Amino acid sequence: MQYLRLMYTCLFETSDSGGTCIDPIQFRYNVPSANYQASANSFIFAGSLLVSPIVSDPGQSGTFQSYFPSAQGAWVNMANMSQLITGNDGMVNLYVQDTVNVHLAPGALIPF
Repeated sequence: MQYLRLMYTCLFETSDSGGTCIDPIQFRYNVPSANYQASANSFIFAGSLLVSPIVSDPGQSGTFQSYFPSAQGAWVNMANMSQLITGNDGMVNLYVQDTVNVHLAPGALIPF
């Protein structure tokens, strides 16, 4: 529910001028062709949130890997606002949480 205003804003803008609200990473960032398969599971929501769902069993380690594109700045974990990830066009180990792993893009704002 905390992203409802962001979702409504995105849906209004796309109905008014066209576009999409849920995009593959390749739509928003320049992903090298060697990393297309690695970035296939994650997506960008409303142009500012990187969503990293768990698509395979993380096992006993409690971690899984997600692709983070390179961008100027750090990706901020929206669950606790403490984890900063510098995107390097590669895979990053993330911990399994009670919620879906969502990271705010560098320079993006979310209306609350």
